[in-house]
Parts: sequence; structure tokens; C-alpha cells
Amino acid sequence: DTLSLQRNDAADATSANAIVQASMEIEELREELAACRGGGASSAMDDQQVDDDKNANASPSAVVGSAKSLSSSAWLTILIPSVSRGTTDYLSPTISAILSQIPDIPGNPIHESVRIIVVDNTPLEKGEHRAFGALRERHKDNPVISFHVQPKRGRSDEGADPDHANKPGARVRTQTKDLIYTIRRTPESSRHLFIMEDDFFMCAGTLDALLYMISKAYRMDPEWLAMKVSYGFNGIVLRSRDVRPFAAYLEKRYRDRPPDHIQTEWWQGEKPESRAYKENRSYFVFRYNLLEHIGVKSSLRSKEMVGFGVCGQEMNTELMFPVDAFDSGKCGNNDMSPCDRDAQPANRWVFMANPKRRPQYQPE
Repeated sequence: DTLSLQRNDAADATSANAIVQASMEIEELREELAACRGGGASSAMDDQQVDDDKNANASPSAVVGSAKSLSSSAWLTILIPSVSRGTTDYLSPTISAILSQIPDIPGNPIHESVRIIVVDNTPLEKGEHRAFGALRERHKDNPVISFHVQPKRGRSDEGADPDHANKPGARVRTQTKDLIYTIRRTPESSRHLFIMEDDFFMCAGTLDALLYMISKAYRMDPEWLAMKVSYGFNGIVLRSRDVRPFAAYLEKRYRDRPPDHIQTEWWQGEKPESRAYKENRSYFVFRYNLLEHIGVKSSLRSKEMVGFGVCGQEMNTELMFPVDAFDSGKCGNNDMSPCDRDAQPANRWVFMANPKRRPQYQPE
């Protein structure tokens, strides 16, 4: 027994020495790298990029849960692709508006089931995304929100050809690839995905409305495919089973059309492949716009956007393609379109009014 203990002590000592030696070698390697880079703040920034690149290669669920305790199965993940706009910061007010709708009350259904993931897609030549970095530091202990950086090195170059009306140039193709990368960061354990841009204000009551809409969609069509609550490539709601097929379809078509055109092509079944995937599953649009553009420097649009798509504006053809828009002619007394499957008045908020005071309960 004594001899066995001595052997164990020797083994422990050998293991401890190996760990110390490895730690010293790692530290020496860091110092050598710092010397090559010039040391100081640049070294710290490069170390952060190394960590970001490691996270980018990990599985989405591993990245999200790596630094803090998160629910293993979010009911709704809000996914926000972001890029630096220099000194202009739209991301901070966007995040602030969302967090203001997530009560810090344990047991509250929104607090327990909604998570936010922000993905920094800023290319190397545009430098640091300072707003993203500041938010990541500020919320490093907040389990509701997580941050992810797309590796800046190794991205394929789309060239420099200009954009055309309905044919994406290099700029739009690059942005679509960033969207695809972002969508694929969705944890597989999340039940639903909500995609929004980083320069949109979440209108009051949006998270409550999303919970209502999703529940109503399941009542009208248990196999529903997608929903929209805003315009552009924004305000998209998907079920978890459709997230990766949607990303794959975007990847297949990104050279042919802009992303907001491809989304419609997918959920409306406009091509043989998307039609086969859609089958008879429903696409729904909420009557009122729930995301309001707050900036004039858009990552997806070259024109300034002022006074357009405000909170509560009807999602008609002023904001949407006709096939995607809310149809007030057919669904004027409803809050979701199409409404042909909405046979039960209980599904409609408008019909909660009861001016004649008729009791709903009828004894058997």
C-alpha cells in the first residue's frame, strides 16, 4: 500500500510538472506573438480575434453557452446580424429596446424562453466594431444575450461588380453570405428563430405580439412555414426545423437575387425546389409593422430610409411585395393574413370585443 501511494504521488507530481511546463510554453508563445505584432493593445485585440475564430468554429450551442448559464432550449432566439458603421452606433439602441421587453423576473415566460444572439460580420478592412465590443463587455454576465464574431480572415472575395435592380452585385452578395453565416449560428435547441437587422427599433409590445402570433399560427396551421412582422430581410419568424433549409436555399440562390427576393421565392414556393419544400404549409404576415428603422446608414440599402415603415404601419404593398403583404380586403377584421384558415373567432383579437354582452360559456 505504501509503495502504491508513493507511485501515485510520483505520478501526480509528474502530471503537475507537465501542466506547469505546458503553461510556461504557452505563455512564451504568447510573448513571442506579441513581439511579432508589436505588443500592447494590438496584441490584446489579436488575442480576442483568436478567441473569436475558435468560437466561430465551434457548434452554435457551444458558443452560446460557453460564457454564461443559458437555458438549454430557448423557445425563441432573436438573431441579429451586425456590421460596423464607423462612429455611428445603431446597435446599442436596438439591443436596449429588445432588453426593455424582457422582464428580469424569474419564471416570466419571456424572461425564461427568449434569447438574443448578435453576430458581428464586419470585414477586416473596416476595422473594429466598437459598438459590438462595448455591448459584449457590458453584457458579459447577462444570460439573455450572447455575442459571436465571424472570422475576419479566410472569407471569399465576391469581387467589385456593381449592383443592378434585381441582380445582386458584389456588395449584396457579400451581405447575403453574411446573413447565411449568421442564420447558421442559431442553436439547434431553439424552437423558433426571429431575424432582425441591427438598426431597427423593436416597437412596444413586440415580444408579446410574437408569442401571440406563433401560438395563433399553430392553431390555424400546425405545419406553418414562416411569418413576417416587418419589411425587407427583417422581422422573419421561422421554426427550428426550417432554419437550415432556409439558409441552404439562400446559399444556392444568392448570386441570382437579393436576399429579400429570395426569402419570398422560398416561402411562396415560386421555384420548383422551394415549391416542393413548402408543400401546403402556410406563410403568415402580421397586420402591423413591429420593427421601425432608426438609421439612415443601412448595410443592405444604398438609399436613406427616413419616415418609412414606422411602428404600427399596416404591412400592405407600400412595405411588402403583393404576395407577402397583408390583405386588408380579405382580412380587414383580422390581424394576420392570409386568414382563410382562421375559422374560429377566438383566434382574432378584434373579435374579443363583445358589445352585445353575449356569454361565451354555454352549459352542456
